[in-house]
Amino acid sequence: MAQLDHTHDPKLESWVVSANGHPDFPIQNLPLGIFSPGGDAPRGGVAIG
Repeated sequence: MAQLDHTHDPKLESWVVSANGHPDFPIQNLPLGIFSPGGDAPRGGVAIG
């Protein structure tokens, strides 16, 4: 069984104010993606805010 710690607290919020208050994407469930800004090499990132 997985151990829960303080990172699972449903009251946690992001430092990016606009990222808070979205029930489908709490801080524990951020959308990941692959980005290639400006035609640079692709890299992983998180879409918040």
